[in-house]
Amino acid sequence: MDRRGLNIRKVLLGIVLPLLRRLPPRVASDMAAGIGRTEYGLLKGLRHRVDQAVIHGSHHFGASWDVAAVGRELAGNQIRWRTRDRLLDGLPQERVTPLFTVRGREGLDAKLREGRGVVLLCNHFGSHMMPAHWLMREGYPLRLFMERPRHISRF
Repeated sequence: MDRRGLNIRKVLLGIVLPLLRRLPPRVASDMAAGIGRTEYGLLKGLRHRVDQAVIHGSHHFGASWDVAAVGRELAGNQIRWRTRDRLLDGLPQERVTPLFTVRGREGLDAKLREGRGVVLLCNHFGSHMMPAHWLMREGYPLRLFMERPRHISRF
């Protein structure tokens, strides 16, 4: 999608996100991904680019992927990535807590009790602001070493 198309997508997401936040978070996330899956189905140029990336990835990893199925989900996840943590904006803690599965919290808490810092590495291939959002909601001190995304939650 060209630059103009990306800007249109950002504007449309900005309009749709407040409506999606009224839904349960998992439903809202699925609906946001549905936007990407719909784009994949309707926009031949986008579908071709995504399919080419899937083919390249399958060759790189020596995998045999169903290009259309993986491409469709990849396009959906791209929209989830673009929403970052904005679907959680304004939600009370009791609605957000069940969305996270946390492993190793005991080790994190132990290091912090010792007055030591912890470096957490997160991937950039998904909703990479979600771990930071969780840490902030749980009251952990946080420093991010990255370019600040322009579109993240107010939280």
